[in-house]
Amino acid sequence: MEKIFGQKWTFTKFSKFVFPSILTLIFIALYGMVDGIFISRYVGKEALAGLNMVLPVVSTSLALALMLSAGTNTIIAIKLGEKKEKEARELFTYSIFLTIITGFIMAVLTILFIDQILGLLGVNEKLYEYSKTYIMIYAIFFPIYVPKIFFEYATRTDGNAGYSLFLCVIGGVINIILDYLFIGVYGWGIAGAAWGTVLGLLFAFIAGFLYFLKPKILKLSKFKFNFKFIIESIYIGASNFVNQFSISIATLLFNNIALKYYGELGVAAISIIMYINFMVFSVMIGMSTGMQPVISYNFGSKNYDNIKRVINFAMIIGFTFAIISFLFTYFYNSLIINLFSKDDPALKNLVEHGFKFISFAYLFSGFNIINASTYAALKESLKSIIISINRSLVFIVMGLIIMTNLFEADGLWLTTAFAEFITFITSLLFMIKDVQNSKIFKNKQIIYSTKK
Repeated sequence: MEKIFGQKWTFTKFSKFVFPSILTLIFIALYGMVDGIFISRYVGKEALAGLNMVLPVVSTSLALALMLSAGTNTIIAIKLGEKKEKEARELFTYSIFLTIITGFIMAVLTILFIDQILGLLGVNEKLYEYSKTYIMIYAIFFPIYVPKIFFEYATRTDGNAGYSLFLCVIGGVINIILDYLFIGVYGWGIAGAAWGTVLGLLFAFIAGFLYFLKPKILKLSKFKFNFKFIIESIYIGASNFVNQFSISIATLLFNNIALKYYGELGVAAISIIMYINFMVFSVMIGMSTGMQPVISYNFGSKNYDNIKRVINFAMIIGFTFAIISFLFTYFYNSLIINLFSKDDPALKNLVEHGFKFISFAYLFSGFNIINASTYAALKESLKSIIISINRSLVFIVMGLIIMTNLFEADGLWLTTAFAEFITFITSLLFMIKDVQNSKIFKNKQIIYSTKK
């Protein structure tokens, strides 16, 4: 582990290391995006709207999976940095058990209360069958979905970022193939999209489990119930949960306001925009996720110079990608929109209009995501949670209220940029204060310094 995480990091080494993690998150985003493309093209915009109405349930399941995966693996990485490999292996095995149980509970609750959930989401009669069909199939596979996400994190913690990428890529490829067969060839409609997604997840779960059957740094071991570990993992991973769960709430709010101003057409437009948002944010989140075990390991081994380098490299990549994302989505968004719809000019025009406002959010989102992940990796979870909940919920709600009152329908599209900008100011203040006070490390190292 020392050779991997404790090495002296250069920009090239860091870029190569986080690249698999970035691709992993991109393929996670592709799971939903591919469904959206096939549904929009082969079933119709009402089916696409029906899928988007239940995305809060999918986002909530991902939120729980990310919380447990990030929290447990941060602790495991710190234990490895402290040379406590036996304890790390026990906690690793215990984490697999926790994720399976969590997925099972989620599945039971979703299936039992499906009608109440759809009611809370505001699903109307036109979209009801589409929404229910998709989420019922998806929910059955929650017990493998949650540990599948954990395995992707754990293989990175084990030092094999390439295999983590493989788990996601293979699931994504299977999803694309099965979506084409089930929707395009066999005409199964929205049910075909759901089955394509969950079967891709199942294959990735099996591949992840098989990886840890062979001797590794992390391997299966006896474990015992550890309530303290659960609480600490939840606390550390809380920012991941808050960030993703807030997306669920924001999606619900956006959907209902879109219905108010534009009807089902507005929900379909929101669907396409959110797929692109998730894709852009996934690059930032993927890089942040990839750097977390490095920061946690070096924090455990007190190698603060490495932490400074890694954070600086992440900021450089983050700002560069933010500018590229803004320019592409502002000027060339039609290239993306054509993937979803070529024959519906009303939908295309509405999405193009929305991107003229939303693209500005990308200029600030990278900094916010990197800062939140850095604080989480350093066990400064409160700051991480504040940043995450601000950008994903608090300022979204505030923005929807203020922007729609000032600009009516256009306020819907302005809200995301508003939330990211205000969060950027908050996040920047946290960073400046920590640089000035140097509170994070006892030896007064300043993590954001560009000096070696």
